[in-house]
Amino acid sequence: MAGSYILAGELTASEGAYEGAFSAYQARFKPYVDAKQAMAEKFGGWFAPKTSFGIWLRNTTTVLRAVPQQRLRMNR
Repeated sequence: MAGSYILAGELTASEGAYEGAFSAYQARFKPYVDAKQAMAEKFGGWFAPKTSFGIWLRNTTTVLRAVPQQRLRMNR
């Protein structure tokens, strides 16, 4: 959604000079996308472990994170 908003703004500001709008969009949005992709590469192994132990660890950690939240809901 953010990318669409930025692109719409650049297209409006360009007054028909679409190549300039696309260049401005690329210059504004690419650093954000690059940072998000770097984070995805860094943490991608957590979501798709390569070993049985990694799968077990991911699943167990995910379940344990939910336990305190469930207790809070039960005490209300």
